[in-house]
Amino acid sequence: VGHVCRQWRRLSRQPDLWKYIKLDMGRLATAALQTLSLWCTATVELRIEGVMAQPARQDEGVVEYVQREKGACEEGLESLLASCGSSLLKLSVTDCSIVFTDRVLWLASCFCPQLRQLTFISEEFPASPESIWSLAQGCPNIKSLRVPPVALSERAHLFNDSCLYNISQGWPSLTELAIGSPSITGKGLHTVAKLCPRLEVLELERCAAIGEAIVKELCKVGLRGLRVFDLKFTRMSPGAVVTLVGACPRLKRISVHVGISDYFDNVDDPQSIAQYRALIKELKDMQINKPYAHILSIRDDYG
Repeated sequence: VGHVCRQWRRLSRQPDLWKYIKLDMGRLATAALQTLSLWCTATVELRIEGVMAQPARQDEGVVEYVQREKGACEEGLESLLASCGSSLLKLSVTDCSIVFTDRVLWLASCFCPQLRQLTFISEEFPASPESIWSLAQGCPNIKSLRVPPVALSERAHLFNDSCLYNISQGWPSLTELAIGSPSITGKGLHTVAKLCPRLEVLELERCAAIGEAIVKELCKVGLRGLRVFDLKFTRMSPGAVVTLVGACPRLKRISVHVGISDYFDNVDDPQSIAQYRALIKELKDMQINKPYAHILSIRDDYG
């Protein structure tokens, strides 16, 4: 638009035209973000997805390449968030290789105090206890927080119970939470259930098994307002389903997406296959009966 004429160029830079921004280009230069910041003084929502690092130089080793590209776009994002300021309500940074680290959360805490929704998904730099703490200090009004792991990330274990403690302490009015890590335990989930009484949506991905005993403990201290409970690549027992439905009167959906590899290391073992099929059959049989028919959803479409 700005190339048509000078008048259109001036109009194209009006802040009201930049309230909703989505950047999903393959590669993004920090200079482009700095230029964009000149017009984003009224931005309400910012989404950055799938940004890749610049290609390595011919004479560049792996260590040198990572050092050069790590957080390469964060200087530009800092300028952009500073320009958005208190107008920004929704921020999402997902699948952006190494050009963005969990420092994104700290930047948001510095410049966007009115943030209501934040999504941060990174394979190399999952949210840490320190970055979550800083975000809670600067953005106390967040209602929706989504920081789940990336599939098969080797660093997913860095997200742990300390992260859940900081989330629970920082946002007691949280209504939507998406998390996940093999390092999360029942103790961490207990803290969330107890200190976040307004939680309506809880998504767990690649966590330890959710059994009947854990669900009973969670329902004793909270989850009364829960509407949606989604499990991805996380085991859930039939007894846990029964307990959850009985304890959460507002529950509308329980979604379970699993595969045999979530239950057994040896997926080709005949005994493991038989046990897995029996468990899935028991869960699917529950879908036929009330009160689970309109609540429970089971997917077992991967290995």
